[in-house]
Amino acid sequence: MEEADGVANLLAAHRHAVAMVERLGRRWMRAEGPDATLIGRRLDSVMADEAFARRARPLRRWPMSLR
Repeated sequence: MEEADGVANLLAAHRHAVAMVERLGRRWMRAEGPDATLIGRRLDSVMADEAFARRARPLRRWPMSLR
């Protein structure tokens, strides 16, 4: 059961990160000048955090249905 909770938390974190990337991407497309630079940096940071979270848990421990 603990592993199922871990997978559920990982999926929730992934969905949250994807939603944030979508929001920041929309803002970045409309931004100009320094605002675009700051939003772009934040977008890069969120994408890097999400990639790290996906790799933090070894795939061999995931349930077969999620591989």
